[in-house]
Amino acid sequence: MNADQILMEIREVNLSYLMLAQSL
Repeated sequence: MNADQILMEIREVNLSYLMLAQSL
């Protein structure tokens, strides 16, 4: 994996975490 793919993965995880936090 290159840096761009890693950054995209992190971004997706962060979005999922934010949506989860908002639903609590």
